Amino acid sequence: MRNKDQIILEKAYINIYENKENWIDRPDSEGFWWFYGDATYGAVRNREPDIKLSIIETRMTGNSILVGIYKGGFLELKPYKKPVGEDIQKEGYFGKWQKIIEPQPPDLPLDSI
Repeated sequence: MRNKDQIILEKAYINIYENKENWIDRPDSEGFWWFYGDATYGAVRNREPDIKLSIIETRMTGNSILVGIYKGGFLELKPYKKPVGEDIQKEGYFGKWQKIIEPQPPDLPLDSI
């Protein structure tokens, strides 16, 4: 028997699969985004990417910098690049992004309460 979380993820997967051409390299606006990949790749050296599907909210800072909110902290939205020579790259994301289509909520009849 499938639990509630499995059903939600299956619906999300269907939505993503049907819109697979909408994946981009970097989020370009505030809102909620699907992220498929490893959001903190490079934080630990010499490990395989931990690829998974996540929901990341993006917000604009006071300095007009777009950041992500991931696992209760801020995520700098820069892709991981492989270090060259002595250049040490901090962590970055390794994956693709897709804007979540937020549904319009229905009107609730307030006179019924």
